[in-house]
Amino acid sequence: MAEEIKIKFNHPRDSKVEETSCDTRTTTGASAVKWLIDEKFLEKLGDTKRAYQLSIDRTGKAIAPNATFEEAGVKDNDSISITETGAGA
Repeated sequence: MAEEIKIKFNHPRDSKVEETSCDTRTTTGASAVKWLIDEKFLEKLGDTKRAYQLSIDRTGKAIAPNATFEEAGVKDNDSISITETGAGA
């Protein structure tokens, strides 16, 4: 059974917030980043040494790219911070 929850993504460089809902059993860190880029909330990173990293504000736990939100422990109404990692970040 799907677990649909509401979450908020916090932009890495300004105060923008993207609110959405997702299925914790199928949404992964990588699929969330791809969706945020497709929605123009995040810019596509051209440098392959850089990446976006997601973390749950409530716990400080990072969400691995291949981990589902369920595996990472994302809960309803969580805020998720986005940082840029890698060279020059």
